[in-house]
Amino acid sequence: MEQKALVSLIEEASKYNIRVLQPDVNTSDTNFIAKDGKIYFGMAGIKGVGASTVDHIVAVRGEQLFTSIFDFAVRVEQCNKRVLEALICSGAFDTLYGKNSRSCLFASVDMILEYSKKVIARNNNEIEDLFATGDTSETIQPPELIFAPEWDDLERINYEKDCLSFYLSGHPLDKYYSVVMSLNSIDVSSSEVEDDVSEVEEVESISIYGYVSGMVTAIRKREDKSKNTIAFVTIQSYNATIELQFWSDSYKKYSSLMEVGNVLCCQGKIEKDAGDIAKVSVDEVYDIESAIGRYADGLELKIEQVGDNITKLDAIKDYQQNSLSIYNSKIYFTVYNKETDYQQKYSTTNINIPYTLESVNFFVDLFGRENVLLSVKTPVQSVSNKRS
Repeated sequence: MEQKALVSLIEEASKYNIRVLQPDVNTSDTNFIAKDGKIYFGMAGIKGVGASTVDHIVAVRGEQLFTSIFDFAVRVEQCNKRVLEALICSGAFDTLYGKNSRSCLFASVDMILEYSKKVIARNNNEIEDLFATGDTSETIQPPELIFAPEWDDLERINYEKDCLSFYLSGHPLDKYYSVVMSLNSIDVSSSEVEDDVSEVEEVESISIYGYVSGMVTAIRKREDKSKNTIAFVTIQSYNATIELQFWSDSYKKYSSLMEVGNVLCCQGKIEKDAGDIAKVSVDEVYDIESAIGRYADGLELKIEQVGDNITKLDAIKDYQQNSLSIYNSKIYFTVYNKETDYQQKYSTTNINIPYTLESVNFFVDLFGRENVLLSVKTPVQSVSNKRS
């Protein structure tokens, strides 16, 4: 499967909340398999691991499951540095060592391959000066893995993305999920305009004024005809890439925010042609935490009428009582019951809870990130910022 088609498949699965299980040397096949409401990742989808290599891995595994990465390196004839690194970074050994050991496995690749050469040579009687009489790999004990500092979440998922072309076990924006989903006026991955959450109109092209949010991944600068600096900043949102266009005035005002890794929210004219990425002529931009205070106009909570969810409302009372300042915030509740189709909406004002990332994540911890959104102000283009 081509990488582009593979990314589209994962994006579609994500929209329908279908879980995609990461690669696993002991369970994954060559191709993707849909089973029990899940998609099992096909190892041929990992960059640097060819289909013939995966076929061989599956065949060898059929005799006996792999017990360690050392066992894998000895038994898989086509195992080399590129294959081993790709499997480690994609998480294919996590069930044997855990995802927190990826850095140690990666640092030990050369040692692992050296070990496998010695064992294979022993088994092929290519070495005569070994004292043990047995001719299995057990006669040469695997060394200890080389210690390496554990990869943090961002480093781990970035290595993962390099091998898989997308984020699988996590996303750099997960900490800001509810905020990013609230501060995106369009679904740029499928060219849908989000005028109403319950009714989305598909269009071939987009031209609206609104919000986009995402993490900066690339910055390109040049001079315009008047020798003023302008910039084209690429941001990555969930399942989409967006280009922010900073003309000379907006560049002067917001250049300090242009740094790879920053998570930004901007307001501007959003245009997207069918088959192209969305492009935004930026009028104003804020780091994502500042954008909450700038654009939020309330909190929207969906609460399923089940278990202890209703009693969690007491936690909201306790949380607002701990606030050190006075706020007049609004919360919109939707209480629903899946079994009876019951749904009732409530709203309350003058809640003493600020619009901050901390408060958003408090509600996410209570009700889950899919059930928390910001109600945001309608973006309005000022007369001075309108472009022909």
